[in-house]
Amino acid sequence: MTASRISPLDSPSLLKLFQAIANSDREFVETLLATEPELVSAPIPVGASAQNAEQFFLTPIRHYIYAHDTALHIAAAAFEALLVKRLLKRGALVTARNRLGDMPLHYACDTNHESPARQAKTIHALVAGGADLNGTNKHQVTPLHRAVRTRSVAAVRALLKLGANVHCRNDSGSTPLHLAVQGTGRGGTGTPQSLQQQSQIVQSLLQYGASPSATDDKGRSVRQAARDAVSRQLLESLLAQPGQPFSAN
Repeated sequence: MTASRISPLDSPSLLKLFQAIANSDREFVETLLATEPELVSAPIPVGASAQNAEQFFLTPIRHYIYAHDTALHIAAAAFEALLVKRLLKRGALVTARNRLGDMPLHYACDTNHESPARQAKTIHALVAGGADLNGTNKHQVTPLHRAVRTRSVAAVRALLKLGANVHCRNDSGSTPLHLAVQGTGRGGTGTPQSLQQQSQIVQSLLQYGASPSATDDKGRSVRQAARDAVSRQLLESLLAQPGQPFSAN
């Protein structure tokens, strides 16, 4: 099935659908799709930009709508596993890409709102529906890269258990472990909660075989990518634990 085409004039219908999904209004979602079934896989033609960002911000899930997002993207971002399943049953495309190349599974790995159990269920629902665990966007970012970058412990663990490639590389040659030992560029970096999330993610990646010796396109190993003292200390302390295949030396 190919994605339905929808003109900018029809965007209000999609916006209503997206808002209903973000609000977990499943009854309205079902009603709207029953009357306008073409919306199930239709990509929205416009989205957030520097000029109109607030117009496309979904407050309940703290997530922006980007051009070519579909209802499945929003259901994934909302951690609505039940709606994900219903949309897939109606013909939603699990491989749909927005203007950045992000697929719904990428959105399910964001952490704009905290709900670990719901997030894990959503990831499982998407993968069961055919989502590519190692699918990449325009920057060769996989869902695992996204989960690590957004410090989503639940998503990292779910993806690894499902078989995501721990050695995947983005367009800079960085593995998920490279990203795990660097700052996120988001608020909260350096807080006790952030450091705990970072520790759990690094530990999970190491347990699944991530190599601290892997180098990116600039020749930097994971150890060299850990620029701040806290990240270096964290990495070395985890590597020094019994049972780790890599030496801390």
